[in-house]
Amino acid sequence: MKITILGSGTLLSGPKRLPSAFLLESGVDQAVLDMGPGILAQVHKLGISPLDIKTVLLTHFHLDHCADVFPLLMNRFLIDPDANNNLVIYGPSNIEDWFETIASTQGFWLHNCLPRVSAIQSDKVEWSGNRIQVCLNDHTETSLAYRFEGQASYFFSSDTGFNEKLIPFAPGCDIGFMECSYPDEEKKSQHLTPSEVGIFAQQAGFKKLVVNHMYPSNDTPDLADKIAKHFGGQIQVAEDLLVIKESIGQDL
Repeated sequence: MKITILGSGTLLSGPKRLPSAFLLESGVDQAVLDMGPGILAQVHKLGISPLDIKTVLLTHFHLDHCADVFPLLMNRFLIDPDANNNLVIYGPSNIEDWFETIASTQGFWLHNCLPRVSAIQSDKVEWSGNRIQVCLNDHTETSLAYRFEGQASYFFSSDTGFNEKLIPFAPGCDIGFMECSYPDEEKKSQHLTPSEVGIFAQQAGFKKLVVNHMYPSNDTPDLADKIAKHFGGQIQVAEDLLVIKESIGQDL
């Protein structure tokens, strides 16, 4: 699977780091994991047609992770009025309530051609040869971490604090994509620090760690060094539009 970092930062990060989001490509299939403000523009910047995105996966409903979902729907409609019939949006257990609340403010363009909106159930969804698993991560009451199992395995923490129950969900992944919001000296609830990320990655046994969702105070040149005190695998600090294409058998 090829993964492009559409956004590696937060709403405070400035133009070089848009809010955390990922483009997933497997064969001819393309999906986005989270879609905060500015992410639709990143898709266009890559030369990808919004019509090629058939799957949206959401971790939670804070605006920095979902604000561009409805712009995506309108963009697709303006290109092809029937396009949203072949789009599916997966997310937490309350996704239908979230969608209906926002959809109620829109007009015929949406209601005449609705996407399929579905609460994702672990082990019940397969995307392009990858089995998708989810686990509550306690950032919000319904927010999710994702795991993909295919030729390689990938873990996406989304926003979360240090959560012991996520470690049994994440073990042995080839690559772990983890938020790393604040420095250790600025620890805040429901978000991770460099030492916590390193400890989690070490206990989970990741082959490689990619950190994202850095607030400016944690976006420092020595971030990887801080994590390396606790994690012995490869560490990469994400950048917007960074491409990661790795699979089992390659040197991770």
